[in-house]
Amino acid sequence: MILSEISLPVLYADCKSLALVYPYEVAAVWYTIQEQHGDPRHVGVGRQLTDGRWMMSGDVLSELCEGGILGWAVPHLAPEITAQIEVVPLGEAMSLLPPVEASTL
Repeated sequence: MILSEISLPVLYADCKSLALVYPYEVAAVWYTIQEQHGDPRHVGVGRQLTDGRWMMSGDVLSELCEGGILGWAVPHLAPEITAQIEVVPLGEAMSLLPPVEASTL
């Protein structure tokens, strides 16, 4: 499923087991939008996956709405951007996270 197919916001209970997965180009757009329009107290931070894509926890889907802490982003997320954001089970995305070295724990 892709983000543009979802009605926002999503109830937290329904989105906490999901992840957003997207290409680098979308990550760059997200950070630009965040820098220009966001609230520095509430930012969405992605993690790079081993296949080169990026992921963010699906719980942000509960805040992408008018009045939500990430609501400022909604008017700036063009359809060509949301069409590139996959919504997948969180476990599927987490399986693509790079391994953590014991020395960095």
